Amino acid sequence: MSNEGYKLVRDKIPEIIRDSGSSGETRRVTDLQEYRTLLWRKMLEEVEELQGSLTNCVQHEIEDELADCYEVLIALGETYRCRSIIDVAQEKLHKRGGFYQGYVLKVDKPEE
Repeated sequence: MSNEGYKLVRDKIPEIIRDSGSSGETRRVTDLQEYRTLLWRKMLEEVEELQGSLTNCVQHEIEDELADCYEVLIALGETYRCRSIIDVAQEKLHKRGGFYQGYVLKVDKPEE
């Protein structure tokens, strides 16, 4: 089924819409490839929203958008049967460090 005209929403949104008396057509995606496509589209949407909240520097908006990105990332990982990204991140942090001190590496400009 085509996902044109549809966007992925959080799991409780259909119930919230129904309980509020509003109307809105929802359906559940069962095809894995379609679901992954919608998740990637949702990730791009959330990253754009995060970028906007960073521009406005509103703390609660930044936190909300980071949480949305995180939630989509977890769902993506599950579709690929990845182990916990929190565990993997902790392992990488222990072995290679994080991105908290602001180190950069000079790289040669790629040839055009």
